[in-house]
Amino acid sequence: KQSELFNALKNDAVFVNNLLKQDSNNQYLRRIFIKTTFSVIEGYLNVLNQSVLDLHKYGNIQLTKQEIEQLAEIQERKDKKIPKFMPFNKKVRFSLETYARKVGEFEYSIDTDTTGWKNFEASILIRHRLTHPHKTEDLIIREDELGIILDASNWFLDITTNLYKKVGEESTRQSLERIKKARANNAKI
Repeated sequence: KQSELFNALKNDAVFVNNLLKQDSNNQYLRRIFIKTTFSVIEGYLNVLNQSVLDLHKYGNIQLTKQEIEQLAEIQERKDKKIPKFMPFNKKVRFSLETYARKVGEFEYSIDTDTTGWKNFEASILIRHRLTHPHKTEDLIIREDELGIILDASNWFLDITTNLYKKVGEESTRQSLERIKKARANNAKI
C-alpha cells in the first residue's frame, strides 16, 4: 500500500516535470510542479515513518510513546486521537534521523549549514506562500524560486538515497556479524 502511494506521487512528479520542460514559463505548471514536489517528499516521509511504525508493531524495534505519536502525527488524549503535525522542516529531520537510528541502528543528523538545507527551508516558504496566498502576487513563481525548488528537491533526493544506502549497508554488516558469531558459537560445540 505505502509503495503504491509513493509510486503514484512519483509518477505525478515525472508527468508534471515533463510538462514544465515543454512550457517552463507557464505559471500554473510552476505552481503544480512545486505542490507535486512537496507531495512526493511528504509521501516519502510518510512511507518511511510507516515502515518504522510497522517494525515497532511487529516487535522488531522499540519506540517510545512520543516517537509513535510523532511518526504517526497524532496525539492521544484520553479516549481519542487528534492530529498533531510538526513543522515540515522538523518532520524531515525527525523522520530521517529516526529511520537511521531505529532501522539502520546508527546516529544520523542533517547538516543544516549546507546550501541544500537552506534551499530546502526557502522552498518550504515558497510552498507555504502558494498554499496560503494572500494576494495575486503570491501565486507568481520567479525563475530563481523555481531554481531553489529544483535544488531543494535534488538535495532531498540525494540525502534520502544516501541514507537508504547507508541503512542497507549497515544492515548487511550487522547480519554478517551475527552470522560470524553464530558460526563461532557452533564451532565451539
